[in-house]
Amino acid sequence: MMIPLSIEILGYAMLQTIQALFFFLVSFFTATVIAATGDSILPMKERAETIDRLLAVRLNTLPAKLMRRESIDMWILVAREYNEDPVVMTMLPGDAHAARRRTILVFSDEGDEGVKGYAVSRYAVGDYFQARWNPEEQPDQWRALSDLITEKNPSTIGINVSSDFALADGLTHGEYEGLVDALTNEQESRLVSAEKLAIAWLETRTEEEMEIYPSIVEIAHDIIAEGFSNAVIKPGETTTEDVMWWYEDRIRELRLVTWFHPSVSIQRHQEDVGEFIDLFTNTEQQGVILPGDLLHVDFGITYLRLNTDTQQHAYVLRPGESRAPAGIRVGLATSNRLQDILTDNFVLGRLEMKFYAALGHRRSKRTFVLLYNPSHWLPWPWRRSNHWHVGNQGEQLVEVTIPFMKAQPIQLN
Repeated sequence: MMIPLSIEILGYAMLQTIQALFFFLVSFFTATVIAATGDSILPMKERAETIDRLLAVRLNTLPAKLMRRESIDMWILVAREYNEDPVVMTMLPGDAHAARRRTILVFSDEGDEGVKGYAVSRYAVGDYFQARWNPEEQPDQWRALSDLITEKNPSTIGINVSSDFALADGLTHGEYEGLVDALTNEQESRLVSAEKLAIAWLETRTEEEMEIYPSIVEIAHDIIAEGFSNAVIKPGETTTEDVMWWYEDRIRELRLVTWFHPSVSIQRHQEDVGEFIDLFTNTEQQGVILPGDLLHVDFGITYLRLNTDTQQHAYVLRPGESRAPAGIRVGLATSNRLQDILTDNFVLGRLEMKFYAALGHRRSKRTFVLLYNPSHWLPWPWRRSNHWHVGNQGEQLVEVTIPFMKAQPIQLN
């Protein structure tokens, strides 16, 4: 006899607001819903067209606003084929899987005429970037870049180098040396880190992207629900590793990819949950799923160059149970309350340390346990205070993870 699963959905990832969590019972994931998930995914040609449409909006609206906010007059991005700057990859056309040879993209703030895009590259790079290098006339690509800089005469030149953010550190050492060798001493003196600009480009979502994001998250939720169902899990037989690899296979069956390997872990009544890191690094050791287990999944897909990042739970009902035990439900409600406390303190423009100070004020009135640090891509408060902030324009996405690890009582009077 199949044992139905009770699933808790954590729907916070990549949404403008953190959604409420909820429990629901499921005994099977119907074939109709499964088919609908696959039917909603575009063919590759239509995906590329959609990516190009979204990218055109980004390129025509974001550079001027972000460059001026960060006081950068020219932004130079350099990438070589198959070892690309991650920021460059987000600027290539929908049918491009890599840079071509050496690709140099330049954004130049030209005052009243706005920010213009140039490609100092052998091959065209979409419709936005104007070609500014003819190898037949000027064999030296770096010299062509230097000539463009001389023509535009920017006061500050941003390049993607960073000690703190991997995604803003995409200029490789060899390309940096080639760039510096090509510049005059005066031009070199104008180089600055484009760290904040690069992160701002990556973290900012347009209205057009936010319109389609919920449907991408819904696809991810459907895949998770299918995996956390009797169609996949047979208590007493199925292991967490089985479920993880089922997710990998299912993602590819749907012509999607994942940007990290799914993790599935078990918390079991009266058993030590172990070290937190083991839940994500030793999941294959956790063994067979049994009635009474609380399952956790960390899962994300990439679609239309947008990523999802979702954590959910499933409780495997024991014989005679129709809902999860009271302790788990209380823990869930407590997690909801903690979410409310956090989101109540999301204020546009608030710096990181002021955010924590506001939480400290709430602690004077309420006792609570913060179960997790800010997401891994945020700088630690003791390392770079006053760096992380909720975007002034309200378009930046901030991720704070609250995993429901244990049903511990937390006073929130």
